[in-house]
Amino acid sequence: MALVLGMDRAPQPLLARLGDEQTLVAATKLVLAVFAIVALRAAWMSDDSYVTMRTVDNFVQGHGLTWNPGERVQAYTHPLWMFVLAAVYALTDDAFVAPLVVSVALSVAAVWVLARKVAPTPAHGLAMALACLMSRSFVDYSTSGLENPLTHLLLALFAWEFMRLRQFREQGEDPRAPASRRALCRLVLWGSLVGTNRLDLLALVGPGVLAAAWPLRWGPALRAGFIGATPLIAWEGFSLIYYGSFVPNTALAKLGHGVEGEQITRQGLVYLFNQLSFDPLSVAVITALIVLTVARARRRPSEAFAAAGVALYLVYVYRVGGDFMAGRFFTAPMFLALCLLPGLHLAGHEAVSEGSEARKNSGAAQRELAVAMTAIVGVGFMADTPTASLGTLDASMTKNGVVDERQYWGFDNHLIGLRAKEPGPYHSLIRAGRRARRSPDKISTRVAVGMFGYAAGPEVFVIDPLALGDAFLAHLPANRGETWRPGHAKRHVPLGYLETIETGDNRILDPGLAQLYDELQVIHTGPLFTAERWRLIWKANTGGFDALIDERFAGRPYHEEVPLRMLQREVDDGVAWNAPGTVQVSPSAGIRVALDAVHRERVLQITADHNDQYLLRFFDGEEELGFVKIPKRGSAPGMSKRKVQVPAAAWRRGYDALVFERDEGDRRLSLGAIEFLVSKANPEARSTTGSKGSSSAKAKPSEAIPLVSDHAG
Repeated sequence: MALVLGMDRAPQPLLARLGDEQTLVAATKLVLAVFAIVALRAAWMSDDSYVTMRTVDNFVQGHGLTWNPGERVQAYTHPLWMFVLAAVYALTDDAFVAPLVVSVALSVAAVWVLARKVAPTPAHGLAMALACLMSRSFVDYSTSGLENPLTHLLLALFAWEFMRLRQFREQGEDPRAPASRRALCRLVLWGSLVGTNRLDLLALVGPGVLAAAWPLRWGPALRAGFIGATPLIAWEGFSLIYYGSFVPNTALAKLGHGVEGEQITRQGLVYLFNQLSFDPLSVAVITALIVLTVARARRRPSEAFAAAGVALYLVYVYRVGGDFMAGRFFTAPMFLALCLLPGLHLAGHEAVSEGSEARKNSGAAQRELAVAMTAIVGVGFMADTPTASLGTLDASMTKNGVVDERQYWGFDNHLIGLRAKEPGPYHSLIRAGRRARRSPDKISTRVAVGMFGYAAGPEVFVIDPLALGDAFLAHLPANRGETWRPGHAKRHVPLGYLETIETGDNRILDPGLAQLYDELQVIHTGPLFTAERWRLIWKANTGGFDALIDERFAGRPYHEEVPLRMLQREVDDGVAWNAPGTVQVSPSAGIRVALDAVHRERVLQITADHNDQYLLRFFDGEEELGFVKIPKRGSAPGMSKRKVQVPAAAWRRGYDALVFERDEGDRRLSLGAIEFLVSKANPEARSTTGSKGSSSAKAKPSEAIPLVSDHAG
C-alpha cells in the first residue's frame, strides 16, 4: 500500500498522513482509477440514446440530421453530444462499445479536472473525487449514451475558468482590463457549450456568467458575451433555418402535452423525493451547497450567485415534472455544487492566521477531511443500490413514474454483457427493429422507438405516438384518460394519418389537423428558403397553429361519422383498443360509418374491443333497416374479431351506413376493421335483429353467435 500511495518512508497514522500533499494526490489518483473501473463495470446504453443514434446513423449515411429521412425534425435534445457521437460512429461504425468508452473517458476527464484544477487544495480534490465515485446518479449517468458525461466535463471547465477569474480579480486586477474581458469571454464560451449540449442547462450556468460579468460595463460585457456565445448562437441559427425552431421537437413533445399543471408539479415533487432513496449523496451535496451559500454569501458573493444556478435548475426540474429516469437530472447540479463547495468552505476560515496555506496542514483540516470522507462513504452506501453493486439488472416500472433505467434495460444493454459474435446491445427491441428492416411493410408505429428505430434503419418510417421524432403529433395534446408520466405523453394518432404516410396524400379526417399537417410539411420537408416556409415558421413559433387544434377533440377524438376506408386496415386480434389506426367510439353518441356503396352482404366480420357489447344498426340513407348485437368476446385484452349476421331486411334492400352504439361494457370503445365476407347466409348462425324503428329495450332477440370459433384477442 505504501508503494501505491507513493510513500518512501515508514507508515504514519492515517489521520496524520491526510495532511501530506503527496499522499492526498496519490489517494486522489487511486480514487480516479477506481472510478474508471466502476464506471466501465456499470456502463450501459439507454433506449433514449438510440433515438439520437438513429439520427446519427441517418446523418452518416447522408440522410441529414433527421429521424425519418425526408423530414427535418430534431428528435434529440443534445446537439453537441450528437455531433460527438456522429464523429465516433463515422470512425468506428459502432453504436455500443465506442460510445460507452468515449463516455467513460469524458467522465474520468471531468472528475480529474474537478479534483486537480477546480479544487483549491488536494484535500478538497480527494473529497470531491470520492463524492463522484460514491454517487449512484453520477456513476449511472457517466455512461448511458446520453449527454451527461460531456455536460460534466464542460461544467468542470466552466467552474475552472470561473475560479480563475475570481482569483484574478481578488488579486486586485482591474475587472475592466483586457485580460479580465478575455477571461469572461472564455467563461461564456464554456457556458455556451454547456447550453449547446443541452439547452435547459443554461439555467444552471447562467447565474455564474452574470456574476462574472457584473463588475464590467454593459458594453464590454455584452461584446465578450457575444463572442463567447458564438457556438450557441450558431447552433440556434442553424436550428431555426434547418428545423424551423429554436428548441428541439422533443421539448414540444414532452412539455407541450396539455397535462394539468397541478399534476405536473406533483410529479416534480415525486421526482425530487425519489432521489432521497435512489442517491441520497447527491441530495446531501446540494443541501450542503445551499446551507453554505446562505451562511457565507457576503464573503463569497460570486460563488453564492453561481450557486443560485443550482437552485434555479432544480426549480425548473420541479416545474416540468422531473423525469422518468431516476437521478438523470441530478448529476449536473450535484457536479456544479461540488465545484462551488470548496470556495464557500474556505470562506469560513479566512480569519485563520497565515490564510488557507497554514490551515491546510493543521490538525483541524485533517480531521475535517476524515469526517467528510467518512460521511461521503456512509451516505453513499445509504442508496438503494450503492455504486459498489450493479443491482439485479431487472428493475420494473414503478407506480410513481420514476424508473431505475440502468437496471430496467438489463444485462443485454450493459457493456459487461458484450458478446464476441455480434454487436450490442442485445435487447429484444433491437431484434424487432431488424425484423422490421427485413419486412416489406416499411411503416411501423412504436412507443419505445430508440433501439427499434436504430435497428430498423432509414428505410422504415417510424411513427412514435410519444411524438419525439414527429412534429405533427408533437403539436397535439396528450390523450385524455391515459396514464401520464414524464417524457411519456402519448398522443392519439388521428384517423387518416397512417394512410397519409403510406400514400403521400393527405387523408387526415379532421380538417383542422389536415391543414396543420400540410403546413408542417412545408416547414419540415419543403425548400429551406421560401417566403411561404418562413411565414409558416413564424406562425409555428408564435402560437398560430393553436387555432387548428381542437384540444378536447384531439385528446380523445370522437368522430360523429367516418368513411368506410378508415376501417379497412388489417387489425390483428390482441391489438390495443386505442392503438394507431383504431377508431374510438363515443360511449354516449356512438359512431356512424358511411359505406362506399350500397351493400347486400349477409355476413360481416367486425374487429372491435373485446370486452364491450355493441348495438349495430343498419341504414339506407336515414332509414333504419334493423339491428344486431355484437357480443363480448373472451377475456384476453385488446381487439378481437366477431362475425355477425346482417338482418334480412337490410341485406334484401341494401344498406349504405352502419351505426355502432354502446350496449354493455366499459367506456373504452373502439373499432378496428369491417370486412364484408359473403353474400350467402350461413345456416348455422343466428343473430339478434329488429325491424325498422325497433327499440333495443323492447325487443327480445336471441343472442348473437359467431359463425366461427372464438377469436378472443
